[in-house]
Amino acid sequence: MTTSKTIKFPPKKEKTLSQAMLDFRVNIDSVTKDSVNPHWKNGYASYNAVQEAITPTLDMLGIVVIQAPMILDGIDVLNTRIYMADNTSEMIVSNIRLLLPKSDMQQLGGAITYARRYALVCLFGLAVEDDDGEQASEHPSIPTWDSADERNDILV
Repeated sequence: MTTSKTIKFPPKKEKTLSQAMLDFRVNIDSVTKDSVNPHWKNGYASYNAVQEAITPTLDMLGIVVIQAPMILDGIDVLNTRIYMADNTSEMIVSNIRLLLPKSDMQQLGGAITYARRYALVCLFGLAVEDDDGEQASEHPSIPTWDSADERNDILV
């Protein structure tokens, strides 16, 4: 005769947005400059570089980022919202004014891309670093984990 025993686990506590943002910072703290401004001859991290750096960790932690242009009190802004996929009651909201020297779609597109990049860098506290082997060797490596649970197993 076989008997089975039901094991009850305590309910999983929902992670707060603040906890998830801290977990994000453990994994990602900078993005590498991958582009050069032809006018100023300085390097910068493109929007694509920022997205490629942060998206895997955001996905792992269940953090959702929505960015869209909108008009707020008659002013063109880029609205950015950050929230947990399984808990939309907490949210970080940011609005960056879109500065348009001329009223044409190319200027609007450039302003939106610029604002999207700056919003992500600012809201996630990312440093923008040169892709330089000498500089990388000065910093200790930052630990990364395959999942938030693996990180919690190590840190707890």
